[in-house]
Amino acid sequence: SVARICGGLEGAYNVALVKVIPTETYYKEFLRQFLKTEAFQNLLISMSGRTAQAGFNKSVLSGIKMVVPKDHKLLKLFQEVVSDMFKLSLELRSGSIKV
Repeated sequence: SVARICGGLEGAYNVALVKVIPTETYYKEFLRQFLKTEAFQNLLISMSGRTAQAGFNKSVLSGIKMVVPKDHKLLKLFQEVVSDMFKLSLELRSGSIKV
């Protein structure tokens, strides 16, 4: 489950989780989408080789660079639109909304 990206979690968690907190709240969905990219997933998996159990630590994440748009208005709009879509997706999966 290395590089598995979760959001909107409730309940019991495995101890092998890493919580990534953006420096600005409007980076949240941009960051989530970055973490889900094939390039990031492959990089993280390639850096996580341990014999007993695949994993990584904070220093691995802190060494990864990402490009962030300078236009904060664009990031805020992206956050607004994508967070609404993510919330709707969670509600649909939980069954609280019937289609």
